[in-house]
Amino acid sequence: MAWFLSRELPSSGQFRLSGDSAHHLGRVMRKKKGDHVVLFDGGGRTVQAEIVSLVPGAVDVRVLGWADAARPAGPKMLLAVGIVSADSLAIAVHAAVPAGIDEFIPVIAERSQWGRKSVQGKKLVARLERVAEAACCQSECAFLPRIAFPARLEDVLSCGAEEAVFGSTAPGTPGAASVFSDLASRGIRSLLLLVGPEGGFTGEEAKLALKSGAKALRMAPHVLRTEYAACLMAGFARNLLWPA
Repeated sequence: MAWFLSRELPSSGQFRLSGDSAHHLGRVMRKKKGDHVVLFDGGGRTVQAEIVSLVPGAVDVRVLGWADAARPAGPKMLLAVGIVSADSLAIAVHAAVPAGIDEFIPVIAERSQWGRKSVQGKKLVARLERVAEAACCQSECAFLPRIAFPARLEDVLSCGAEEAVFGSTAPGTPGAASVFSDLASRGIRSLLLLVGPEGGFTGEEAKLALKSGAKALRMAPHVLRTEYAACLMAGFARNLLWPA
C-alpha cells in the first residue's frame, strides 16, 4: 500500500489533502476513488485511508484506522556526513533513512567544497528534506528525520550526543563490529555517526574528533565513497546496537 506524508492526521472521519500530497496522489501515482493509502505525519502516527474523491488540487480521504508506530530500538542516531555534492548527500539520506536515523547533518569539512552562503544551505536542506520524505514513503518509515543546516565539524562534535564515532582508514583502526559491540554493552542513548567527504577527514580533523571523545572505526577493508560509507555506518550501527 502506498505511503504519503500529511502533517495533520485526524484519527477518524473524512478530511482533505492539498498541496504536494494531493498532487502526488492524483497526478504522479494516478490514484483513483476507492484506492487505499497510508498517510503518516512524520512523527510516528499512521492512518489507513480510502480515497473518496479527487478534484484539481485536492484529494478527499476517509479514515479507516490509525496506529502509532514504535521508534526503532536502540539509541537515537545522528548521521553527520561531509559535504561532497548535493547529489552525494541525497544518496546518503535516501539510503540511511530505512536504518532509522533521527537526524542528518551536512558537515562542512576541510575537504568540502563549500562557502558560507545561507541561500545555498537553505536550498540544500530543502532538497534533502524532500529526499527524506520520499525515502520514508518508499521504506514505510513513520518517522521523518530532521535535516539540519550545514555545520562545521567542531560544532557537530558539540551536538550533545552521548557517544560519537567516525570513519577512518588509518592503520590499526578497529573494525566497526568491535566498536559498536562495545557501545551496545553500555546501553548508550544517543550516538553521533561521522563520515568524512571524499578523501576523508584531514589529520587535524581526526585529532579534533578524538580529542572530543569520538572513536575511530573502519567500515570496510577498502576505501568507500562517502555516500556508501554513510549508508553502511547507519545500517551497522542500528543492527549492532539493537537491544537483545
